[in-house]
Amino acid sequence: MPGTYGGAGTRNRLLVMSVLGLTGAAAARIARQMPGAPLIALPYGRGQFGADREMTRRTLVGLGRNPNAGAVLLVGADRTRLDAVAEGVAAAEIAAGEHVHVHNMRSLRGRREDGR
Repeated sequence: MPGTYGGAGTRNRLLVMSVLGLTGAAAARIARQMPGAPLIALPYGRGQFGADREMTRRTLVGLGRNPNAGAVLLVGADRTRLDAVAEGVAAAEIAAGEHVHVHNMRSLRGRREDGR
């Protein structure tokens, strides 16, 4: 099946990706609720600068552009890093809003079932 940007993919799965080590556990919980959704979670991410930070961004963007990813759900606590990865993944998609959804963990404050 051709991807929207010309690549060929057969799995068309939701890819759940944590852009920071801090949000890996939350991304894993989300992926467990989505049968067949592969999880990519980094053990680090904060405190990266320069070439190291850019290499991590390029790696995440490359994984998100995989033709077997029908959609990408990015999870993170740093909106700047989320946007950088989302923009890179979306750049390969004509209808970016249909394929990249950015979820900022800070937006969930006050929404826990236990009231915290």
